[in-house]
Formats: sequence, structure tokens, C-alpha cells
Amino acid sequence: MPEIPCSRFRSYLAETPPAALPQVWLIFGEEAFCGAAAADLIGRLLPGPEKAFGYDPVDNDDVSAAIERVSTFSLFSGTRVIALPDSRIFYSREDHQGLLKKAREAFEDDQVPKAVRHFTAALGLLSLSLADAAQLAPGQKGVKIDPDLWGDGGWVTALLDWCRDKGLAPSPAADRCGELQQAAAKGFPAGNHLLITTELVDKRRGLYKTILEKGAVVNCSVPMGGGRQDVVAREALLADHTRSILGRSGKEMAQDAYRLMSEMTGFDIRTLTANLEKLIQFSGEAPVITAADVREVLTRTRQDPVYELTGALSDRNVEGVLRHLDALLQEGLVPLQILAAMINAMRRMLLAKGFGVSPPGRAWHKGMGFNDFQRSVMPAIQEWDQALLSSLAEWDEAPEGDPGADPKADQDGGKKNRRGAAGPMTDLVIAPKGKNAYPIYLLLKNSERFKLTELIDILADLQQTDVKLKTSGGPPRQLLESVIIRICRGH
Repeated sequence: MPEIPCSRFRSYLAETPPAALPQVWLIFGEEAFCGAAAADLIGRLLPGPEKAFGYDPVDNDDVSAAIERVSTFSLFSGTRVIALPDSRIFYSREDHQGLLKKAREAFEDDQVPKAVRHFTAALGLLSLSLADAAQLAPGQKGVKIDPDLWGDGGWVTALLDWCRDKGLAPSPAADRCGELQQAAAKGFPAGNHLLITTELVDKRRGLYKTILEKGAVVNCSVPMGGGRQDVVAREALLADHTRSILGRSGKEMAQDAYRLMSEMTGFDIRTLTANLEKLIQFSGEAPVITAADVREVLTRTRQDPVYELTGALSDRNVEGVLRHLDALLQEGLVPLQILAAMINAMRRMLLAKGFGVSPPGRAWHKGMGFNDFQRSVMPAIQEWDQALLSSLAEWDEAPEGDPGADPKADQDGGKKNRRGAAGPMTDLVIAPKGKNAYPIYLLLKNSERFKLTELIDILADLQQTDVKLKTSGGPPRQLLESVIIRICRGH
């Protein structure tokens, strides 16, 4: 059977009766598209509650276990799908660079288990142990790695620590294609299906050719050429992926909103998916996502590099913060300006955490959606802010007989405080008047990553860094990098 393009896979499933579907499946290419295609196939073979009994994923890419299970007759009637998800069966030593890149991307997305899986796979391909991982550093003999990918090596250190804590170690690469090829050529008992998903495929391998002949191959790879045909194919995949995500939430997107989002995102599936999820939450119960929604949720992140840095800091994404720090310093931004933005971000985080641990903050809970936040939490925050302003107004009133008191009323008829101002001046409110609710919702979500006492210590650390920057207490870049690493890693 010829390869089935990802864009035509759903129509193929709809036109083919489940009993006529092949027993061996290989789905390869872009991870997000592979996952969606696999879900569609499993849903077709195991509709409804049947998935709970018939779907059998094999852990740790154990080919022998998968062959044993798919070759065994079931004690019960019905369809079974034995899966090798995210398989590395086609990987070779030359693929280590791509795996390390995926490991770093997953680490920066705070998907540590996924990052570790790619990282240990790369080490296995190179026959390196955890202790040998230092050989990956640029300049070492034997292994070639992009210096930009390595960076300062902080992400590698973090993954190594995680592996040691969990007792994980890379396993040497082994060529298991021949074993699986023989099993696929021989066939499986009726009702049993084997599903392999992978990002990389070597079409020269006999395993690929056997699956193409005996089963079905779904090509979810993305054409990255600059020709018109590749560009049209990419845009079609992007549009289909967008419709799929919106369809699950029962929403649509206006054409001008989609064009604006595409211009801001480019062809980056991870960024597109994350942005769509933000837009779905932000739009609430509205059935259509508008261009105004896109501008409100996405524009600032694109246009403000400092905002990107503080956003990564709030996510405790050390690699992201260091990357944005490097970009800002190259653009000529003064270190004290960057530190001031970090201090402001952590102060707001402390305000949000203070509300979260207070009695009114009980209205907030982890995993809360934006609609529920607007209904139940936002009014509590506004009352919290108003109570603070009232307290400040009382504290600021000059006692009777104070020579600094100004008895004159302001133009609105209200009494001025001892500064001569019409009311308390503070930036300690969580939701300033006219502030959109969505950034405040994200602020409370990010505050869950920190403890209250931790935030107090962080602000003290930032203050000490401020003093060192102003008194030549060390190289500015090194001082900023050190405090960033301490904040993100909890030290």
C-alpha cells in the first residue's frame, strides 16, 4: 500500500471498514501530527469503552515484549492494539543531534520526563553513560554537537541530576529492526494490530519496506522546502491541526484571527498549540475566537522581549530566561534595567501568592479555568485590593494637629493626605483599575510554582544582586545568570 499522507488519513479511515484495516501500522513524522493520527486510528479500531480493554502500549520501546503480545492469541474476542509509542527503532548514531535538540526543547517546555527519554536515547546511540555525558560539550573529541544547542550546558546538568535521582541510565543502541521485520512479514492472529509511532524513519531499512507492503504507513512529516508546493502543504497541515484543536473545544476562529495568529506564530507546532490553548481559555464561552482575542493574548509576548524574559522566569524555565537575557544584553539593555524587571515580576508573584494563601484566596484552586476565575476569583481579588487601599488611606491620614497635614480639600471635595495627594499611591494592588483579567489569571497560575517563604527569599536575593551590580560586586552578566539559576532551580 502506498504511503498515506497525514492530510488524507482521516478520510481513509472513514472510507475503510475497521475489519479491512491493516494489522501493522507505522506512523512517522511531526510528533503532534503523529499523536493525532494514532488517536484517530485507535478510535476507529477501538471505539468507545473498548479502548480501555484493547489498547496495550509497551513501555520503554521493548520490541521483544511488543512482538510477544501482538503474536499471542487473546483469551477474549475483540480487537487489540499493541503500540510502540515514540519508538526509536529506526534511529541510528547519526540521529543523536536531533534527539538532543528535542531533549532541550522538551526541557524548556517543562516536560522533563519527555526530555529525559530523548536525552538517554541520544546517549545510548553514542554508547555513552551518564558519567560520560560531559563528552557532549563543544570542543570535546569524538562527538560533534552544535555549540548553540549545548549553550551553557545547564539543561544537560539538570537532566543528568534527574536521571541519577530516578535511577535511570541509557541503554546501548541495538538493531531490532530485523526481529520486528520478521514478525511483521509472518503476520499476527486475527484481531491483533501493531502500531508504531516515531519521528524518524530510514526508508532504506527492510522493516520500512515490509510494513509498506504488508501493512500501512502514514506520513506525518512536514515538508520544509521553500517551493510553492511545500509551502502550500505546510499551510494545509497548519490549518488542519488548528481545526482539530478548535473542534475538540467546540470553537471556531475568524479568518482574520487565524491569519494574525499564523503571522505571529509561523510554522511552529509547539508554539501554535500552546497559543491555541491560551486563546481557547481566554475566549471563555464565546463560540468564535476573534482577532481582538489574538491581539490581547499574543501580541505583547511577541513585541516585548523583557516580557518574554519575565514570563520565562515566572515559569522557572532557566534555559528560556538565560536565552532571553543573552538577547537583551546583546541589544544593549542595561543590566540594572533587566534586574528591575525581574524584581517587579517577583514582587507581583509575591502579591499573588499572598492573596492565594489568604482566606479570600480560597476561591482559587489549582487547575481552575478562566471562566470560573472571572466569576469567583476576580471579585475576591478586587475586594482584596480595595481593602489594601482602604488600609493605606487610614495609615496615610495625618493625625490631628500634625503640622504636615493639609486641611484643604481636593477639587473633587475629598480630603488630601499628608503628601497632598487625593488618595493612597501604591503599586501593590493585584488588579489595577482597567487591567485585563487574563494576565492576572496567568499570574495566579504561575504563583503555584513558588512557596510564599521562597518568594520572600528570592526578593532578598534580588536585592543583594542589585547592591552588587551598583557596587561592582562582580561581572554583571555572571551576577544576573547566577540569581536566575537560583530562582529557577529553587536554590
